[in-house]
Amino acid sequence: MQEERKKASEAKQKYRQALFTIRDKKAELIQEKKASDFFIKKSDDLANEGFAWLTANPDADSVQIADQASQTAERYQDIAKANLVLLGLSVLPNFYKTVAADAFLKKQIPEQKKQSLDAFADSIDAWLKTTPQLSTEAIFSKQQEFQTKAKEVLEGTGASTPAVTSTSSVDAVKKEVQAKEEKVKQEEEADRNTFKLSRLLSETGRIAMKVVGSLFIVMLFLVSGMLTANDAIGRDPQYRIFYFIYGGIGFPFMLCYYLYRWFSGTAPHIYRLLPLYSKPADTSLMRFLLFPFTYVEDKAAVDAKTKFMTQAATLVGKEYKPPAEALSNTLGSLVEGIQGLALNSAEAAKIGANSILKGMEKLTVTK
Repeated sequence: MQEERKKASEAKQKYRQALFTIRDKKAELIQEKKASDFFIKKSDDLANEGFAWLTANPDADSVQIADQASQTAERYQDIAKANLVLLGLSVLPNFYKTVAADAFLKKQIPEQKKQSLDAFADSIDAWLKTTPQLSTEAIFSKQQEFQTKAKEVLEGTGASTPAVTSTSSVDAVKKEVQAKEEKVKQEEEADRNTFKLSRLLSETGRIAMKVVGSLFIVMLFLVSGMLTANDAIGRDPQYRIFYFIYGGIGFPFMLCYYLYRWFSGTAPHIYRLLPLYSKPADTSLMRFLLFPFTYVEDKAAVDAKTKFMTQAATLVGKEYKPPAEALSNTLGSLVEGIQGLALNSAEAAKIGANSILKGMEKLTVTK
C-alpha cells in the first residue's frame, strides 16, 4: 500500500512537470514567433485540463495517472503537428502572390491567372484567422484541400508548392519569398520606367472608361433630379431643390418610375433643369447664369400649384381659393362697403365700413 502511494505521488509529480513543460514550450515558441493562435489556445486548454484533472482526482493511482498523462501527450503531439501545418500554410500566401507577380511580369501567365492565384492566397489567409476554434482533424483535412487546389492554380506557372514539414523548411521558404519579392519589386520598377505603347493605350483606355463611367453616373443623377424637380412644379422652390437632390440620389428607382410614366403618357412637363424662378433676370449675364433655373410659368404650373394647395388645405380642414378668386372676392367686399357708405342711413354706413375692413383684410392675405 505504501509502495502504491509512492508510485502515485511520483506519477503525479511527473505528470505535473509535463504540464509545466507544455506551458514553457508555448512561451518559447511565442518568443521565437513560431506559435500559431491555434497552438497558443489549444496548449493552454490542454495544460489547464490536466491540472484540473489532478485536482479532481486526488486519490488516483499510478496507473490512472499514467494513462491520463499518455492521453495528454498524444493530444499535445497532434496540437504540435497542427501548429507546424499552420506555420507552413502561413508562409504560402506570400509565396503564391510572389510567384503570380513574377510569372505575370514575365508574361508567362495572363492577368486572369494572376488574379486566381491572388484569390487563392487570400482564401488561405482568411481561413487561418478561423483556426483557433478548429480541431486538429479539421486542420489536417484543410491542409489536404489546399494542397490539391494549389496544384490546379499553379499549373502553367512552372512553380510548385514548397515542402514545409519542419520549422527549418518554413524559415527557408520565408527567406526564399523575401528574396523573390525584392527581385520582383526591382523588375516591376524597371518595367514601369520602360516605355510601352501597349501599356500606354491600356492605361489610357482604363482612365477613359473611368471618366466616361463617372460622367454617365452624373448624367443619370441630373436627369433623375430634373424629372423629380419638374414633377414638383406645383410646390414652393425650396421643395423643388429637395426633390431634385433626393431624386438624383435615388436615380435607379426614380428613372424606372418616370420611364413607366412616360409609357403611360403621364410624364411631367420639363420646364428647366431645376425650375426655381418664374421671373427673368434683369441683365443678360444673369439671364445666362440663371437659365437652368428660370422658367415661364404656364397654366399647367398654376393648375399644379392650385391642386397641391387645395389638397393641403383639405388635409387641415380648410378651403383654398386661388389668388384670382380671392382677389375677386376682396374687390367685391370693397365695392359693397363703398356702396354702403354712400347710403345715408347709419346702419348702412356701419355695414359699409365693416365690408371695407373685411375687404382690406382679404387683400392683405391675398398678397
